[in-house]
Amino acid sequence: MISFVVLFIYLMSKREWVFMLFSTIYLFGGVALNTVIKQIIQRERPGGLERTIDFIGEPLNLLSYSFPSGHSFRAVMISILLIYLIKEVMKWGKLAQITTGAVLIILALLTVVSRVILGVHFPTDVIMATIYSIVWFVILLLIMNMALSVWNKREKRV
Repeated sequence: MISFVVLFIYLMSKREWVFMLFSTIYLFGGVALNTVIKQIIQRERPGGLERTIDFIGEPLNLLSYSFPSGHSFRAVMISILLIYLIKEVMKWGKLAQITTGAVLIILALLTVVSRVILGVHFPTDVIMATIYSIVWFVILLLIMNMALSVWNKREKRV
C-alpha cells in the first residue's frame, strides 16, 4: 500500500493521469482478481495450514486459500508496473532502466521462491500467480492502448 501511495503521488505530481488510472486499475483490480480466483479454486495450503490471530484475547481463524499466491501475485505485479513506468514515464537512462529492472525482477523472484521455501504455498501456486500477474498486465495494457487510440481519433476530429 505504501508503494502505491508513493507511486500515486509521483504520477499526480507529473500530471500523468492515464498512467495513474492504469496503475490504480492494475493494482487494485489485480488484488480483486487474485481474491476471486482464490474463492473459486479454494485450494488448501500445504499441510492444511491455517492462519490464526489473537482477537481480543480469543483465537480467530482466518480463511486463507493457497492458489494463487497473493504475495507472489503482488510482488510480480508491482515489479512489472515499476519497470513499465520507469521506461514510459520516468524515462531513465538505459543503464538505470536495466539495473533497476534486474533488481525488481530479483526481488519478485525471491518473494515467489520464498513462499514455497516457507511451506505456505505449492510451486504451482506461485508459478500461476506469476503468470496471472503478467497476463493481467498485458490485457490491461492492450485495453489502455485501444482506449487511447479511440480517444486520440476523437480529439483529432474535434
